[in-house]
Amino acid sequence: MNIKTKEKRVRQARLAYYNGEPIMSDREFDHLMDEIRLKAPDSRVLREVGAAPMGTTGKHSIPMGSLKEAKTMGEMAKWMEGITGGFVVMTKVDGLSLSLDYDDGKLTQALTRGNGKVGENVTANVRRMINVKEEIDGFTGTLRGEAYLPVATFKEKYAEDYANPRNTAAGIVRRHSGEGAEDVAIRYFYVQVRRGRFNSTQARLNFIESNLGLLSVDSFQITNFNDFEGMWSGPIAATRYFKLYEMDGVVVYVKNLDERGEGDPFLPDNALVYKFDPDVAKTKITKIEHVAGRSGRVNPRVHVEPTKVGGVTVTHATGNNYPWLKNLGVGVGAIVEISRRGDTIPAVEKVLQPGAPLVIPKSCPACESVLVKDGAYLKCKNLVCEAKDSGSVAHWLRLIELKGVGKQTLEKLVGLGIRRPYQLYGQTVAFWENNFGKSGLKIVRQLMDKKEVKPEYVLAAHVPNVGRRRFRAILDAGFTVEEILLNRTHALNNVDGIGEEIARIIIGGMREEAGNIRLLLDYIKLEATVSKNGTFEGCALKFTGNMSMKRADLEEIAEDNGGRIGWKKGFKNILVIADPNSASTKAKAARAQGHDLISEEEFMKRAGV
Repeated sequence: MNIKTKEKRVRQARLAYYNGEPIMSDREFDHLMDEIRLKAPDSRVLREVGAAPMGTTGKHSIPMGSLKEAKTMGEMAKWMEGITGGFVVMTKVDGLSLSLDYDDGKLTQALTRGNGKVGENVTANVRRMINVKEEIDGFTGTLRGEAYLPVATFKEKYAEDYANPRNTAAGIVRRHSGEGAEDVAIRYFYVQVRRGRFNSTQARLNFIESNLGLLSVDSFQITNFNDFEGMWSGPIAATRYFKLYEMDGVVVYVKNLDERGEGDPFLPDNALVYKFDPDVAKTKITKIEHVAGRSGRVNPRVHVEPTKVGGVTVTHATGNNYPWLKNLGVGVGAIVEISRRGDTIPAVEKVLQPGAPLVIPKSCPACESVLVKDGAYLKCKNLVCEAKDSGSVAHWLRLIELKGVGKQTLEKLVGLGIRRPYQLYGQTVAFWENNFGKSGLKIVRQLMDKKEVKPEYVLAAHVPNVGRRRFRAILDAGFTVEEILLNRTHALNNVDGIGEEIARIIIGGMREEAGNIRLLLDYIKLEATVSKNGTFEGCALKFTGNMSMKRADLEEIAEDNGGRIGWKKGFKNILVIADPNSASTKAKAARAQGHDLISEEEFMKRAGV
């Protein structure tokens, strides 16, 4: 591969990566860049950052460059030479970089990195993200941070259809519909004010936390390289897998900004990245399975000979998407290196010995319908696909928290003709016992005990990509279930959090599923609509810490009493925290913003539970 071809591959990989649809691993990309750096040190591609934005754009108020990376401890030691004022080490969140501009206290623009000069305008989505303020009294300037999907949220809501939290977050940030934006959070690492300057990196972080009342990235201070080397093999390594977010390394900043200037804005000199080596193991691919999900997306799942990675036995790994696998040369029989990203998501990193050519499916593995391209992915458009049916039933059972139904039971149910939630209730006790034995009797007893259901659950179970909270917001705005079923929702896009795209999805979903929803309503009873004069009416709440109840249950209690989830402008914001006297970052941020901090016990008392 000559230099021009390598440059072309780098640009293609950057575009795919920033769109959340990567075509090569980080290790392969870094290796490609190292080859270009060695053979063509003046190549323009080495100074380029990000990728050209695809949608509506905006110009960065200050260039949004990238950081240089130290490949070895020796390179880090050399870079630190001559600095006497110490360093600030920040966790490197594996997310999507964003810049947020404020003018006279108001958020005016939020952009992706783009090409460093111009980024994609994602302001509407960013306004709904966690740890974002639409107004910050007196602030005029720019914030920079990393948008990420918390690992727990990814596992709970997205793992079925997506490969990893980073790529999922990148896709959500750029979605025109805005669906899922409320699940994404931002941690900030940089701030610039219009007037004045900061003389230290720590002062910047303190300003973000104390003056702006926002969460910054986790950080600590060190004096010299010896400190860094010790921390890297000690506390940093020990906490790597216990973060709320995926972390792929650290960024070391010069503490005293006067000691080493900013330099080139596209490759600044006052910070250096140092990444983790992934925990890897060599194994053999035994099978590539094509898996269809509830949304219709078909994903590759790579089965491997059992091998230990990071202390855990791995039997399969994510294939990300088909272009990714094809680019790596993945095929059955290949000898590969696999890693565990964030200690949770096994992934194929490198092919050591090729196997059989990759066979990309042309038809859905569940219903045999012809697949269509959806970006880097494949999608089944069949409205009655068995995988979608199975996903619909599984989603319903998760919503009503019915236990004891695993993958095999679901597959058997679909095979027996149970393809919609209402069909679960129309079967006799003999059906359950004859087909599932004692487990079937337990399932049917639970179904009978769970016949009173929240209306938003009924609607969300039948419309992929629209969550229960969106439907709850619609119901709270005064729409009835019947009006939604009849598509009498011409003013849906006026509801908080519902735009034209979401309204279109809901209307289309009702057109397809209204009949199935009505059949379900013949078997169950809708819980009464919550009064608008609830205890937490006008309040927006967040929950943190080790509670005695599940967080999802606490959030439901808040909603049942008129509250909203997530801090919001114009609401009385409350942080429900296990220890109201906590000195945690979240507690500090809440106090700085003047929010109430209450215990779980006090919350339950106010809710009358």
